[in-house]
Amino acid sequence: MSLNDIEVIFGKINFAAILFAFIFLIYWTYVFVIIYHLVRFGVGPKPKLFAMIFLAGAVILFTAAIYSFSRVDLTKLSIPLLNY
Repeated sequence: MSLNDIEVIFGKINFAAILFAFIFLIYWTYVFVIIYHLVRFGVGPKPKLFAMIFLAGAVILFTAAIYSFSRVDLTKLSIPLLNY
């Protein structure tokens, strides 16, 4: 492989999408582990109710984060970073 081939390969990779997928996976794994342990090892209905409220909050927080990220103009963000 030449240097030109590597530049073409890295030019086609969307690093923002890879970063988003990684954060998405970490976040929902964390949420799943918390909910699983609350439902599985909780005694009585209180932990199950707390797990349901936690899941609703996680979905609302995730939706707000996605909406906020979609409103950001990434071209204005990347220009100051390229000047360094």
